[in-house]
Amino acid sequence: MSPDQEHRLEEIFSAACNLPPLEQAAFLDRAFADDAELRRQADSLLAANKQAARFLQSTGFNKEIIR
Repeated sequence: MSPDQEHRLEEIFSAACNLPPLEQAAFLDRAFADDAELRRQADSLLAANKQAARFLQSTGFNKEIIR
């Protein structure tokens, strides 16, 4: 992945995390319409982020510290 692609992925992933879960897929569809590989990586990051959030919430961590 090039530095530009990595930066793009980071920016769009961060924006997607700030959206309601039901809006994330459509946002990523638009943002990565031209790059299926970056879209796949964004999906993977979102899934890992959700899994980490569920784990931390189950252990009693404050969800505000979770992205």
